[in-house]
Amino acid sequence: MSKLGTTKGVFKMMLSGMAEDWQQMDKKFYRLVFGVAGFVAMALFWFYFLRNMSPFGF
Repeated sequence: MSKLGTTKGVFKMMLSGMAEDWQQMDKKFYRLVFGVAGFVAMALFWFYFLRNMSPFGF
């Protein structure tokens, strides 16, 4: 195998490894974003709706 073919193989292997890492990071990032968005939505729901319905005035 020539040096050029070996270099192409190494770059191909590195790029495929990076693509897998990015896919895993994207999943973690999406979970984090949806978790934060859900928390903010529930906090807004609490402060604007449930707090006004409570007889104790929380």
